[in-house]
Amino acid sequence: MRTFVVLISALSLSTACAPDDSDPAADAGPPVDAGRPLNALPAIADLEGETWREIEPGGDTICSRGQPWAFFFRPGVSNNLVVEFQGGGACWNDLTCSVADMIFKDNIDDVRNVVLGDPCTQDSDCAGDNGQCLESGRCRRDDPEQGIYDHSNEKNPFAGWNHLFIPYCTGDIHWGRSVVEYGTGADSFPLNHQGAVNAEVALRWAKENIPQPETVFIGGCSAGAYGSIGWAPHVMRDYPDSKVIQMGDCGAG
Repeated sequence: MRTFVVLISALSLSTACAPDDSDPAADAGPPVDAGRPLNALPAIADLEGETWREIEPGGDTICSRGQPWAFFFRPGVSNNLVVEFQGGGACWNDLTCSVADMIFKDNIDDVRNVVLGDPCTQDSDCAGDNGQCLESGRCRRDDPEQGIYDHSNEKNPFAGWNHLFIPYCTGDIHWGRSVVEYGTGADSFPLNHQGAVNAEVALRWAKENIPQPETVFIGGCSAGAYGSIGWAPHVMRDYPDSKVIQMGDCGAG
């Protein structure tokens, strides 16, 4: 029996970068395989322990101004899956996109630094992290994980779950599948609204590696709330025998 719980069900948002269909994966453009080939991606069995890993799919995945995109995954010990969409702002016309850097990030560096640790070349670069620069070129993180990320907390309802984190850097609430030229003449500039391409690649990888989870929780905050709403039907189709729960936070419609 399939269960779908929608805590935010009303959405009225029209953008130049989002498809008209409520499911951003449905007839919204060419499949991800139609563009540049994806990298060879690791299987869950290749990932070490219950720790976060960055997975760089390549292909047509991209951030708004051309920077490379990646997703993050933490293996769990149960047959359950969290799909989390990162939040942020959005732009859809010359005015809003001209100040896009004030509204959303155009790269995933902030996520990478939080998840993996700040970049470093020597111990002195990591004064706030007990002064240890690891072989990975990242500072050792000593700050405890909190909330749903704290898998040692027995009160965490997602403790032990597999966790897929989908970063946001495209200004399209994870729905876009286009490149749009904003402005005119010498003031024109392109933005890659390819959030749907990015999300589809991450979700496809999850489906291949966790083919039949018992429960899938899909959610996010702000733009991530809209991402979770738009992609929930896609997740339900991928997992027809799983319990699917969707919750969006701070996504006023």
